[in-house]
Amino acid sequence: MLSSCVSLFRRGDGWLLPRGWHGCGRLLAWPMRVVMRACAVAFGALCVVLVALPGKLLAHSEVSSQSPSQALSFRLCTEIQPALPLSNPDPQAPGPAQLYLAETAKRTRARIEHITALWEECLNRLRLGEVDATNVTGYAGVNIELGAFPMQGNRPDSQRAIGVIPTYLYRRVGSAANYVDGRFHEVKTAVGVLAGFQVNSIAVAQAGGTPDDDSQTVEALARRLVAGRLDMVAADENLQRLIDRQYVGKLERLPTPLRMEHYYVVFRKAFYHQHRDAVEQFWTVLGQVRREQQAAQSR
Repeated sequence: MLSSCVSLFRRGDGWLLPRGWHGCGRLLAWPMRVVMRACAVAFGALCVVLVALPGKLLAHSEVSSQSPSQALSFRLCTEIQPALPLSNPDPQAPGPAQLYLAETAKRTRARIEHITALWEECLNRLRLGEVDATNVTGYAGVNIELGAFPMQGNRPDSQRAIGVIPTYLYRRVGSAANYVDGRFHEVKTAVGVLAGFQVNSIAVAQAGGTPDDDSQTVEALARRLVAGRLDMVAADENLQRLIDRQYVGKLERLPTPLRMEHYYVVFRKAFYHQHRDAVEQFWTVLGQVRREQQAAQSR
C-alpha cells in the first residue's frame, strides 16, 4: 500500500489523495502539514551545515597554508673575525654560536642566509636594511637604536642570549699600565677597542679610560700596542690567540676580565615588528638550545 501512496496534492490546509486512491486513505487520512514542516526544518538545517562547511574547510586550509610561512627567513650578518670563545664563522671550525644557530634553525624551520663582514659594516648594513639581523650583538650604544633585542621588562633577557664573551685587557710585557679595582692606572694613552664594539667602548669609559676604536682588526690592535701608540687594549680571546702565534714575550693579557657580557641575535626593528611572534619564538628556542648544549658539554 505504501508504494502506491506516492502522488499527493495539496488543497487548502489539508493533504488529499487523488480520486481512486482510497486504499491510502486510512494510512494518510491525517493532515501532513506537521510532517512536511518538520522535513523543511531538517532540510534547512542541513543547508546551513552544507553552506558553512566549505567556509570552515577553507579557513582550515588557510591556517594550514599559513603555518609554513610563519618560519623565519632572514639575512644574518656575523663579524668576520672570531669572537672567542663564542663565535667563529669558519665553516670548517664553527664556534658554539654557529652550532646553536644551526640547531635553532632546524627546530624552528628558519632559513638563514649567512653573511660575514667587519662589524662596522654589519651595523651599517642593518641600518640600511641590507641584512635583517646581526649575530653576537651586545646591548649597548647604537646597537640598541638599530636593533630589537629579546627583552624581559626593560632589560635584555639573558636567558635568550646566544652566549657570553669575556673582554680582557692586554698590555706590553713590562709596562706599568694596569687595571685594579675596576679602574685604569698608569695608562697614558687611549685604550684600544675594535671599531664598532659598543660594549667594550662603554666598559673602557666606565673604568676611567678613553676608548680608541680606530682599529678594524685584532692584528691592527696588536701592532699599535707593540709600537707604543696604545698602552692597553680591550679585546676578546681572539687577541690572545694572535699573541700565542706572533707576540710571545712582547704582549700579555691581564688576568681579570674587564667585562663579562651577554650577546644576542638582534633583528632590525621593522623586521621584528613584521614577524614578532616568529622572532620571539626563535629567541626562546635559541636560549633552550644553548642551555641544552652547554649542559651536555659539562657532563
